[in-house]
Amino acid sequence: MKKLLLKILATVAVLAVGLLLWHPWAPGQDDSGFACAWPAGSGDVQVAGAPQTRELVVMLHAFTHSPRDMCQIGTWLHANDPARPDLLVPSLALTTFSQVPIERIAADVVARVNQVWKTRAQQPDGGYTRVRFIGHSMGSLIARRVYLDGLAAGKDAPWAARTDRLLLFAGVNRGWTIDHHMSLVNSTVYQLGVTLNDIVVGLGGAPFTVMASRHGAPFVNQLRLDWQALPQRWADRQAPGFKVVQLLGSVDDIVPPGDNVDAASAAGFVYLQMPYSGHANVVRVLADAPLPPMPAGMPQPDAPAARAAQLRVAWREAEPVSDSIPLAVRRARPDPCVQHVVFVMHGIRDEGHWTERVAGAVEDALQPTLTPDPPDCEGRPESRIAFEISSYGYFPMLSFLRPGARAEKAAWLMDRYAEARHLYPQARFHYVGHSHGTYLLRHVLEAVHDVRFDRVVLAGSVLRSSEPWECFFDRGQVGQLLNLRASEDWVVAIFPNTMERVGWQDLGGAGVRGFEQTPPGLTNGPRLVGDPGGMGYVQGAHGAAVEEHAWRTIAHFVAEGRVDQAGLPVVKHASRLVALAEDWGLVLWFALLIALGGGFALLWRWRVREGVKVLAALAYLGAIWLVVTRV
Repeated sequence: MKKLLLKILATVAVLAVGLLLWHPWAPGQDDSGFACAWPAGSGDVQVAGAPQTRELVVMLHAFTHSPRDMCQIGTWLHANDPARPDLLVPSLALTTFSQVPIERIAADVVARVNQVWKTRAQQPDGGYTRVRFIGHSMGSLIARRVYLDGLAAGKDAPWAARTDRLLLFAGVNRGWTIDHHMSLVNSTVYQLGVTLNDIVVGLGGAPFTVMASRHGAPFVNQLRLDWQALPQRWADRQAPGFKVVQLLGSVDDIVPPGDNVDAASAAGFVYLQMPYSGHANVVRVLADAPLPPMPAGMPQPDAPAARAAQLRVAWREAEPVSDSIPLAVRRARPDPCVQHVVFVMHGIRDEGHWTERVAGAVEDALQPTLTPDPPDCEGRPESRIAFEISSYGYFPMLSFLRPGARAEKAAWLMDRYAEARHLYPQARFHYVGHSHGTYLLRHVLEAVHDVRFDRVVLAGSVLRSSEPWECFFDRGQVGQLLNLRASEDWVVAIFPNTMERVGWQDLGGAGVRGFEQTPPGLTNGPRLVGDPGGMGYVQGAHGAAVEEHAWRTIAHFVAEGRVDQAGLPVVKHASRLVALAEDWGLVLWFALLIALGGGFALLWRWRVREGVKVLAALAYLGAIWLVVTRV
């Protein structure tokens, strides 16, 4: 045990040193040649503007950067804005290994802005009349969160109603991801960071702050959903002429185009291309390192001057116009005529081929329930029912047992939900999940409180029996829920159920034992014929409740909220193996490990040549690895 712990600590140390010595997102040495007049140090920077200025600009730097990295923008503002605004540049806890929750960072910025606002309001000539935010990379996410939190606070944050513009430089609006657009070096280093984070979290530590800005992370998706709801919730509190201007690097070497731009929350955005810009140097508008030589006969461009010209448009024009509308934004056209959206999510060891068949049955059941079209939708041929049945890929048992792998798939679902909310703003949402698909639902509900599904069907659930469904129902995240168990579901009985018994990870045996909390609207099923209060089982194995005989039950519950068990094979008791595994699953685990270890020991004692013995042992280990990673 001591040797294993030392190996883990050594791995963490190697990864940490690697990230410290070799991380491309850090600013590194400033090679621009720009002499910044701001004070050096690690604290906040406040630069006073003109003596009588009534304007405040809050600037939020990027991951691993510092306030001084925003110096060129601030210097440009003082030289080109006649109001010569006061500048507030907080030092954010965005170092490489920071573990400060990003929500706390945003809350600290809100408190700092409140403090500066109140201090200025006590001056004889009055307080600020205009506020603007500038964010770079990860700082752009925090800037949007701070603005929304200020609007939600109402009178407690009066500066939000005076904020008329947000400028986002290389904003990671959908979060960052390891993508083929990255260079080999960048993708390798980012994967190194993700691996180190998984190890730290696996050992009980807090995740790194930067992981909160990853594609599909709860912070990112909650922000996306809140931004979608901004026109309905807080439009009356916004300053007249409010704009969000996103300045896109022409060659962003860290964040791919799909993550820079979020079509799902892009309403009111203006897009401007920053010429000759990557992810880090997009904020260098006064000086920068020379560009590579241009081909013979072509003039050498002045990159900082070209960027400054775009900044002038973003900052000074009352109605800036996009010069480059991203393709994703052009294609993302909301359809307010869709009345229902149904997510159908498959589980582990499953390609999800059945999801389309279930979707077809649900669509047939929903058709009679559709309401008459409003005038704007009359005559439109598009379907009034939409489905999300895209697959997150084959998910083997070993990956399922890794919390990091499960969280990655949950992030994928959160992203799909945010996209669907944008595309179908008037629709009611429903969910059908099997096995790991049930885990995805609970993870998303817990992480993002604005996720809502009217009707939910769970089959082969791997959730804990003690799940706090009353909380989800009270928050309005779930309207009705049907939990279908299977009589021969040894997968749930042996693995997640045993993990719940021993308190390991957040999996459980609700797929065989049902849920303990049954608020109004939650049904543990199927029901026994002739005994409405009795709980039975769908006859069959782990996938029995999503096979053809269950499609009618699923479809009618989604469409009407009632349990129609016609044609569903229901039995009173679970199989003997499932009943045994419910109570003795841990013993079965040990028996399996002993059997596997015994097989290896027999191979090792086999009286053959050493070369044959080694090959046989390797083949045996390879077969085990194949089973846990492909089955």
